[in-house]
Parts: sequence; structure tokens; C-alpha cells
Amino acid sequence: MESSPLQQSPPPKPVVVFGEVLIDRLGDGQGVIGGAPMNVAWNLRGLEQFPYLITAVGADEDGKRVLESAEQWGMTTDLIQTDIDRPTGVALVHDRGNGPEYDLPREQAYDYIRFPEAFVESFPNADDAILYHGSLCCRSPVSFDTVLQLRKQFAAEIVVDINLREGNYTTEIVKQLIDGATVLKCNCDELSLITGQTCRSHEQILNVAKTLFENSTVRELWVTDGASGAYWVNQNGDHAKQDAEKMDDQSLVDSVGAGDAFMAVVLAGMATNEFRPETLEKAVKFSAKVCQIAGATTHDGDFYAVASV
Repeated sequence: MESSPLQQSPPPKPVVVFGEVLIDRLGDGQGVIGGAPMNVAWNLRGLEQFPYLITAVGADEDGKRVLESAEQWGMTTDLIQTDIDRPTGVALVHDRGNGPEYDLPREQAYDYIRFPEAFVESFPNADDAILYHGSLCCRSPVSFDTVLQLRKQFAAEIVVDINLREGNYTTEIVKQLIDGATVLKCNCDELSLITGQTCRSHEQILNVAKTLFENSTVRELWVTDGASGAYWVNQNGDHAKQDAEKMDDQSLVDSVGAGDAFMAVVLAGMATNEFRPETLEKAVKFSAKVCQIAGATTHDGDFYAVASV
């Protein structure tokens, strides 16, 4: 009797990541490659995914460093545009114990990301792709227009990561980003600002999520709450809460990039159709691990074993 071949899992859905790449200038003056979309794409590569990162850098030393680092990490750089008129983005990061705070100069390369027409036209399976983007890059009309064009092309699964940086967003733009999204990720404070409701407990999150699902296209909500953990809810009423990893003061280095680490694991889980509560558990563990290193990412491949999916 012949044995049947082992059933192979389908390949992960392709993930298209759009938005800013910048250099995080930390309190000690150290420059670390960052920006939420860049961090997410970097971590996805660490999780053995192959994201398509669409962004822009300047024709400067920081831009050269971004390109070289991405290539060394095994990321494709074909969709990283070079802007000869504007510098690679920077963020001045301050962590005063209540989470990182950012000063974000304007007129950076990521404010002018052009629509990658050739890439979109040749993309083989847009209906099966996941489009991820944040909100910071949408402060510029050019990059915002590119976001809207990409959303038309990759409409099946649009994941919006809300990062509300003071002075870098408007209520109207946030509403436009949520309109048409299928998955929303934010923290509790951001969800409160978006909905006008208190979001500090599991029950409150479920009530807010129900209203959100009834009044928008969002089908799935991921909410982080710092040291308290994170939540997942979908439109069918399925939900889960994951408590945060306990961490002593000596282990905590900074919280820069914790939310991006969380989101990378979520996207990896979505790409492989992983059971969502399992993804939530991995995402919380990995975000805690990122808090034990300086900055948001690392070149250490072994670092990602805790969150492999």
C-alpha cells in the first residue's frame, strides 16, 4: 500500500508594508534604524517572512545605512525609494518612564513616498495580500495619496496601525484611515481618543469593539495596554486577553518599538492563518522581549525564536 504524501501547509500570504523609515536618535545620541513600518518589516523578516516594504530614504549617509542594513538582513530593497531633495527621516526619542516620546521633523523623505506603479501592476496575487500601514506617514498629502491608491489595489485585507503622535495627525485623516480598513491596531489611549470612550478593561474593550464593528468596515481589533497586556476581538464576538510578561526594572531597557514588535507577530500570524489567541500570546511575549534591548530591532536572528509562527 502506497503511503500518501505529507500534506504541506499553504505558503504565507504576502504582506505589503507601507510607511516611514527613519533614524531614532535616542537619549544617548545613538542612531537606531526605526519607524513603525520599518520595524514591522524588519521583525517580519526575523520571523522568516518576506515582506514588501514600500518607503523612501534620502540620498545621504543615513539612507545608505538603511539600504545596507536591510540588504544584510535579507530584506528586499527594490521598493525603498531614494529622494534626492529631502533627508532620511529622523525621530528624536525621549523615554521618561511613561513610554517613548518623539520629536518628528517634517519634510522628510518618507513624507514623499510615490506610488510604485510597476510593482502594483506586476503583483501576482493582490487579492490574497495583506496591506499594512500606519498613520504617521499620512501627515503628508503625497504619502497619504499613495496610501489611498495602495488601498484600492490591496483591498482584501487592510491593516491600519494607529500611532497618534501629537501634531502629526488630524481627526479627519484618522477617520479616513479607519474607513475601509479590515483590521485596526492601536493602544488603549488611542482607542479612547478615536471612539471617545474609556478603554481600560476587558469589558470596556469589548463594548467599544462592538460599536466599532457596527459603525465601520473593521472586522478585527488588536489593542495593546502596555504593562497590562493586550486584547484581541473580532466581529463575531470572539475575543482574548493576554497579560503582559512580568519584568523587573533591571531587565527593562526601553519600550521603543514594543508595539511594532507586537504588530509584526500579529501580521505573521495573519499571513499563516494562525489561531488568533495563540498569536496574541506570542505577540505579547515578543513585545516584552523587545523592551529588553536598546531600540526596536536587532540583527540577532536567534532573538526571534520566541515568536516564530
